Amino acid sequence: MQKIEIQNFGPIQNFTMELKQLNIFIGSQASGKSTIAKSVFFCKAIKDEFIDYVYQIENREQNSKIISNMNKNLRKKFISFFGTTKHMGLFKIKYYISKEKSISIENSDRGYIQVQFSKTILNEINKIQKVFDQYLNSKKDNHFNNLELNNDFLLEDANKKQHYKKIKQSIELIFEDTQISNYIPAGRSLLTTLSEQLGDIDSNKLDYLMKIFIEKIKYLKKFFNDDLEALLEDMKKLSNQKIDFENVNYTIKKINNIIKGRYKYENGEEKIYINDEDYIKISFSSSGQQESIWILLLIYYFVLNKIETFTIIEEPEAHLYPEAQKEIIELISLLSNINNNQVIVTTHSPYILSSLNNLLYAKNILNSTNKTDIEKIVDKKIWLDYNEINAFFIQDGKAENILDTELKLIKAEAIDSASEIINASYDKLFDLDE
Repeated sequence: MQKIEIQNFGPIQNFTMELKQLNIFIGSQASGKSTIAKSVFFCKAIKDEFIDYVYQIENREQNSKIISNMNKNLRKKFISFFGTTKHMGLFKIKYYISKEKSISIENSDRGYIQVQFSKTILNEINKIQKVFDQYLNSKKDNHFNNLELNNDFLLEDANKKQHYKKIKQSIELIFEDTQISNYIPAGRSLLTTLSEQLGDIDSNKLDYLMKIFIEKIKYLKKFFNDDLEALLEDMKKLSNQKIDFENVNYTIKKINNIIKGRYKYENGEEKIYINDEDYIKISFSSSGQQESIWILLLIYYFVLNKIETFTIIEEPEAHLYPEAQKEIIELISLLSNINNNQVIVTTHSPYILSSLNNLLYAKNILNSTNKTDIEKIVDKKIWLDYNEINAFFIQDGKAENILDTELKLIKAEAIDSASEIINASYDKLFDLDE
């Protein structure tokens, strides 16, 4: 069980959700969709903060008390996510890992947040603290001997890596989470418009989530030094890792359909090849290609390498034609169905909801319809289980569950709400004309 509760935070008044494989938030701008998504991401990423802190602790001059120092780090991280809390009222965010394990984030009267861990988490972190202290002490004791006797730095480094690996696994066990967290923010066209200047951008002046997204993209670009089919062939020849060819080939086909070509990063430039010779630089491509490309490439990277991920994707439909919106949500659904992944999507698009309903309906009719006939219409890899999806309409700080428990679909009125407003205006004009 992973569950989040939010009270009086930003535009969100009261919200509770059990996190599932695929979680959809739709609503108008500034309704609170991103507030919920960022809150979940912050809570899920606390595990990563613990792991990073332990990795870096040897180079710190301060003491190695994990909990006290982590609380300071988390306060700073919270401000980098949401801005200063001094002007905010009293709020509370509570994230449940399980019934016994929870993390609470509250704003005090003075405007300073307090991060508190349940007793079970504290007890398990204290056990790690003891192991870590023993390791640091033994390292100090043995370091001089190593210098005097054999100068075996390679062995020492190997032992350190093995120790940190065990610490990482222990922290993942505490938080019951082995996923890698990823946040794909809106406004991604910045990365492609300024593709060749990314190295010159001062990322410290950017929004924190955009900053870490840019750092991830800068790191991964060199991986895409050939088209997706060639990368698959290279992995087949050079790696011992077992490849899920069915899912990878499906992903390649979808990506090439959406971007109308083949992506490649070569000679320091991002390109989309229209054929074997002709290409367009990504900075001159369409806005839809620019907005979607790094959603698509990250999904490919996760699927190819069988990475277990928790990923938030803001507005995947941005600047895409409805047909392409359908294809990108199908690809996101594939991601949510494999490797114990979890995905959160924020959207403004009713086409996204309609496409999701197709995938839910395909799974719903499995017991009453021939499986082969369904597969001819909707690939089984992207069928969605009603029990593994959330869908909420966010408006005026309130969240409405828009899943129909009887039909096991997203409610039709939620999909049609935008068009109803437009149609109402048309009807009034029609009445005047009559």
